[in-house]
Amino acid sequence: IEESSEANKYYDLAVNSTGKEKDSLYGVALEGANGKYGLIKLAEESKGTDAGNLATYQAGMAYLKIGGNQLQKAIDYLKAYDGGDTVLKAIAKAGIGDALVQAGQAGDAVSYYMDAANANVNEYSTPKYLLKAAQVALTTGDNSTAVTALERIEENYPDADEIKTAQVLLGQAKAASN
Repeated sequence: IEESSEANKYYDLAVNSTGKEKDSLYGVALEGANGKYGLIKLAEESKGTDAGNLATYQAGMAYLKIGGNQLQKAIDYLKAYDGGDTVLKAIAKAGIGDALVQAGQAGDAVSYYMDAANANVNEYSTPKYLLKAAQVALTTGDNSTAVTALERIEENYPDADEIKTAQVLLGQAKAASN
């Protein structure tokens, strides 16, 4: 527990920091410091436990935030996340989608955003993930998936912050389909 609290401390510092120190704090969280394990070692050593799953999720999100040549590691760790928390599961799926988009694999990202929308259905994150799925689907020419996601926002989440954008994009997606 002491090992994970040290890694969590640096992860939390990185999440809440701004500027140049952010990447180095993620690096310390991943690799460890002060003789304590980092998230990578915790994920390996505690695989299958709650602590190991949380470390796996956090490592994936840290690599995603670092970006660049670390995106594949982000995808691998987020795919490996196997915790029971439906909120983190949804965020992990969306994180995979974000990493794929950043890596230039937008077509592969749509299904992860749809999975994220379905992993923890609620008024806040579901329309957000559906909108991401639709936006990426539109950029790849997958208008039918975009229409499906946008109609779901319009029908099920009329009070969502995303509704106006969804309605505009829905009109565009339907026009492009004709």
